Amino acid sequence: MIKTLRSSVRIFGTFALCVVLGACSTTKAPPSSSYADAEATAEATTTPNKTDDDVIMVGDIEIRDPLEGYNRAVFALNQGLDTVIFEPATKVYRTIVPKIARDGVHNFLENLKSPVYLANEILQGDWEDAGLVTKRFFVNSLAGIGGLVDVSGMNGETYLPEDFGQTLAVWGAGDGVYIVWPILGPSSSRDSFGRLVDLGFDPLFWYGISEDHEAIGYIRTGMTILDTKDQVMDGMNDLEKNSLDFYAAVRSIVYQRRGALIKDFDPGQGTFSIPDYEDE
Repeated sequence: MIKTLRSSVRIFGTFALCVVLGACSTTKAPPSSSYADAEATAEATTTPNKTDDDVIMVGDIEIRDPLEGYNRAVFALNQGLDTVIFEPATKVYRTIVPKIARDGVHNFLENLKSPVYLANEILQGDWEDAGLVTKRFFVNSLAGIGGLVDVSGMNGETYLPEDFGQTLAVWGAGDGVYIVWPILGPSSSRDSFGRLVDLGFDPLFWYGISEDHEAIGYIRTGMTILDTKDQVMDGMNDLEKNSLDFYAAVRSIVYQRRGALIKDFDPGQGTFSIPDYEDE
């Protein structure tokens, strides 16, 4: 009974991490050099056109936020937790670990996600990108010291991540409603479900929840939290400073970036009217 309960807690915790990481990956804010773009984006996202009580139009993007009152309260809670816990921890991480080593951690964690990316490319019928994911995994694992160095990326073989939320969108599923989870951050009902399904595609997850290997899951979780916050902290702080309504700005960016990724567009290449939110 105790073993089953512990396994259930680990599964839920990993799912929670998947949701927050997916949310963070879609809300990377502009670098400090993009103040003008950030301010323009903030203005655009704080003057939405409400077509009814639940639907908000930002440009041609439709956002359903019927839980806005609740979401704003949770968003404020998350900001407080970030100020007290996550940002100080990230600053310590940056102080102790040099940039080159942090980049290695990021590359390594991305390489571990390759089975999830591959499964979703296959489900979407994108065989070209499925081949690219496979090639990147083997090249980076063998020539990149277990994935610490993105050798494929250096050779121009870049890749945009795929998840089951994107797969559902390709199959025709809508976003559903916008949700801000306590601690976990912003997402949608479709993407939250997608993150749960992605666990089934992750062999390291199933290996890690084994009673004899639970430490693997804890280490990976801790590393991923620090890496994700390290990637987004500066940009998000800049966006907050330049936003008239930080909640609305983040909500808009989440949907714009998800729309770009679903169409296999790089959100950092100017295809959409948002700043360059890439972390590199």
